[in-house]
Amino acid sequence: MPIVTLLTDYGLQDYYAAAVKARILKDCPQASIVDISHQIPNGDIAKAGFVLRSVFDNFPKGTVHVVAVGAASNRERSFVALQLEGHYFIGIDNGIWSLISEKQPSICVELPKPDVITHAFPAKFLFAPAAAELLNGTNLEDLGNTYSEELEQRIFRQAVIRKNELQGSVVHVDSYGNLITNISFQSFEKARNGRRYAIRFGYETFNSISKHYNEQEYGDCVLLFNSQNLLEIAINQGNASQLLGLGYNSGLQIQFLE
Repeated sequence: MPIVTLLTDYGLQDYYAAAVKARILKDCPQASIVDISHQIPNGDIAKAGFVLRSVFDNFPKGTVHVVAVGAASNRERSFVALQLEGHYFIGIDNGIWSLISEKQPSICVELPKPDVITHAFPAKFLFAPAAAELLNGTNLEDLGNTYSEELEQRIFRQAVIRKNELQGSVVHVDSYGNLITNISFQSFEKARNGRRYAIRFGYETFNSISKHYNEQEYGDCVLLFNSQNLLEIAINQGNASQLLGLGYNSGLQIQFLE
């Protein structure tokens, strides 16, 4: 069964997401459509990139991913379709592709420019038909001309490793208010090298990392490596972002003690 995912900033109140799905199903009735999210803040490429990076490779190879974040307000950037890590992506050349993978696309084409009428809703009139064509077996190269420009690059912030310190930052705040950082389990263990440590953020200092949220009492702060193997700051049954006064880009440091 051909699979297509949708990631947009349309929200759930209006008909926009349904219109994109309807257009895909009109051209490819057998398609299986999976909503990644429609609640990305308007035009928030960084958040969209993190969400897509976190989940796209859980889908089978050959899945088509339609990304419409900031699409309606786009006036200058090109619309593209590309193949990356065995998956197909359709959206805008706005830097998001560099946020989801360190690899370069194997193929990238520029989709035809929409006319004045369709320009306000490219996800319906351009992205959805292109996705349906891929789902129906059309080759990516047949969707447009080879993209001659270099794709826009954005930087996914990496943790900085020093001899006795690991510096990171919050790269995502989820719907529970959990603070997800860019410190991976692998980088933590490599820098730690068996040493004791002190984790500092805001006015807090912690010397241990839990395995489960409920290892701490109700309302207490808990640090753990989540399903993505990224260090996460949470409050058991609470909102860490609100209670700790931290958010996207907030910093944290891990000092390793000899």
